[in-house]
Amino acid sequence: MGLIPLESCPVNLNLLLKNIGHGITCNADLDNNEEVWKVILLRFM
Repeated sequence: MGLIPLESCPVNLNLLLKNIGHGITCNADLDNNEEVWKVILLRFM
């Protein structure tokens, strides 16, 4: 049910920036980049 058995990033990837703030929970899947940007922009307005 909505689970994709893939890694979100390679195990050996080590970034200095770990996250950009609090998590955002949506009540539906975001299907494309436009929907993602709308959620991000609304969060920080």
